[in-house]
Amino acid sequence: MEGGRRSVRVTPKALAVLRVLAAYPHQVVSRQALLAAVWPETLPTEDVLNQAITQLRKAFGSGPGGPEEGRAYIETIAKSGYRLMRDVEPIPAEETGPAVPVVPPGASAAAPVQHVPADASPEASDAVPAAAAAPERRARSWRVAWLALSALIALAAGAGLWWWGEGADEASALLGEGSEHGYRLITSSLGLRSSPTLSPDGQQVAYVSEGADRLHGAIMIQPTRSAPPRRLTPALAGTSESEPRWSRDGRDIAFLRRSGDGACSVMIAPADGSGAAREVLRCEGADTLSFDWTADGRGLVFGTRDGPAPAPGLRVLDLATGDWRAIEYDHEPGVIDHAPRYSPDGRWILFARNPQLGDLWRVPATGGKAERLTDLQGDLRGWAWISDDEVVFGRRVDAQVRLFSVDLPGGSVRDLGLDDAQAPTTSLASGALAFVRRRPQFGLFRVEIGENGEPRKERIFASSGRDNLPVVSPDGRRLLFASDRAGPYELWLADLLEPEATPIPVAGLNPEGNHPPIWSADGRSFVAAGLDPEGGGDTALFEVDAARATATALPVPERRPLQGAMLGDGRLLVGAEGDAGAMRLVLYERGPGGDWQARRTIRDVSQFRYEPEQRRVLFTRLSADGLWEADAGLDPDSIRLRDRERPTRRAYRSWSPSAGGGVDHVVVTASCLSALHRTGPRPREVCLAPDRQSATTGFSVDRRSGVLYLAMVVDESSDIGFAELPRRPKEDLMARVKSLIHKNISFS
Repeated sequence: MEGGRRSVRVTPKALAVLRVLAAYPHQVVSRQALLAAVWPETLPTEDVLNQAITQLRKAFGSGPGGPEEGRAYIETIAKSGYRLMRDVEPIPAEETGPAVPVVPPGASAAAPVQHVPADASPEASDAVPAAAAAPERRARSWRVAWLALSALIALAAGAGLWWWGEGADEASALLGEGSEHGYRLITSSLGLRSSPTLSPDGQQVAYVSEGADRLHGAIMIQPTRSAPPRRLTPALAGTSESEPRWSRDGRDIAFLRRSGDGACSVMIAPADGSGAAREVLRCEGADTLSFDWTADGRGLVFGTRDGPAPAPGLRVLDLATGDWRAIEYDHEPGVIDHAPRYSPDGRWILFARNPQLGDLWRVPATGGKAERLTDLQGDLRGWAWISDDEVVFGRRVDAQVRLFSVDLPGGSVRDLGLDDAQAPTTSLASGALAFVRRRPQFGLFRVEIGENGEPRKERIFASSGRDNLPVVSPDGRRLLFASDRAGPYELWLADLLEPEATPIPVAGLNPEGNHPPIWSADGRSFVAAGLDPEGGGDTALFEVDAARATATALPVPERRPLQGAMLGDGRLLVGAEGDAGAMRLVLYERGPGGDWQARRTIRDVSQFRYEPEQRRVLFTRLSADGLWEADAGLDPDSIRLRDRERPTRRAYRSWSPSAGGGVDHVVVTASCLSALHRTGPRPREVCLAPDRQSATTGFSVDRRSGVLYLAMVVDESSDIGFAELPRRPKEDLMARVKSLIHKNISFS
């Protein structure tokens, strides 16, 4: 991540996969051949190979180039295998390790496996093709040094020497013993789990358990091992519990209780079940509500609250007196400061500002100037303190959520190597980390609403990957969507007029993933945001030719553009990073020299859509609920509030322009996980799927027919993961490991 290559745990199996690929540079090695070579005489699933490739890409992508650098080293060949995209130069035999099993690239799993010495020259065996030696390739070649790989194996085996480890006495470390993933699951029964909170001693965890309908939750408590849980409070018909927070003395748990009639209360119950829960706050009408215990345990600190009794900034409720005290700090009007967490020493309050499109901040507990800790503008999914100067958080990246840590006050961000992980919680007394391991698979659906209001759903372009972000072209002919069906997260194009046709990926574009691309009026191209190959982690805008599925960068003068729309008259609308997490919507025109020049700006925009038929822009804000519109020229006099209530600012992606100039919203209701609210000439409310949740990244509507294209969950598991979290080292062990590696490997 930031500042150079980061430490990444690589298992011996992953290194064995690399050695096989290195024996056949620039050649496709089939998945069957890799499985036969690295997992001989076993019956492994392809998942173990997927994990090995992911680990290698993380290792190669840990430098300034980011994940795209890792993908550039190992290429996925759809439905075939993998190819190492660098030249290989073996080092002298006396420096190499033992032989590794190698198979020809096209060999089947049943074919005999040849054992080729790792130091063998290309001429030593007919099974090992010669490495390419053309001068133009030599200029960017790299050396695979087996001594360095051996050092990495030693690093992987000694998990206690990971970047937080302090010595052999912490060998179990964050990567739990006997766990290939680096953690163990402590829940395994049917149902979904969310919002874990660890007891101060790290011996117990409380979490929300939901049934298949995901409409009612109960708070459960269990030891941090596989053991039967118990319910915190007796069941109450028609209520749902959420947001448990364990007190610092371990005696109580605060939580949120809601009922179907709109009643809302913040409750506190004894953690050992010895008494009844008591109400400490009524919160009817509040959609945005978050809280935690104060450092002294005498109160609750609340984040931004909406509803009939709104509170824009951080406030503390004294539990003994019921009095409120506002935290005096430079809060910005309209932003959401969410889920405050006191630091272990009680000096700071951590929170996320606009967590759906925001960053982590901290403010002194006594008030003062708020300090921005990250520069991500990401979709954040939970955060917790690791120490007084380090924070762990979940962030959506491509098609999944991963855990990261950030150092304070420097802001160095590290990927912790935990896939499908979010909502972290820590116990510093025991060095424990718990989190939600959630693995949803989303499929694409075409939904037509019949005359009787009944939805007719059809899954389209099914895959074993995660498909989301569907956007239909204005003429209804093409559908673009995002997916990791071939390995990396990519944009794909499908022909809706030929449903048997295979979707194709867009070449040269790593999509941003939080904002939908926008089609041109004629449906021949669209504009999408993606990773800037030269931007060190920033984004860029790309115009994509739909017929060729190729992307061309648009050199707009914005550091982090997130959305774009071509207006067809030499003008371009750009949604780019703005203040406090919100975007700015900027109208650009071509200057005399062909460069883009800004003409008008609308501030505080979270997402926008362009309607070419009406020559208007619809947009949402992070500062308030509702939907706004403006003309294509962003004339200030044309800006008006179109809908005061929908969408909510938390659901700013779950809407789409619809037929007849209307707007569709997909929301969660008390009885339906995916409910359609349609406005316009024929308003209606339809339950699309009572027990199937739609993706929060948004959906699209064919404005000619009213047919919806959306991603919905087709398979999901959600459990609580547990790992040990050792302390930060007293010296930078990884600096010494990097030094050893770079003495033996040169990267080009």
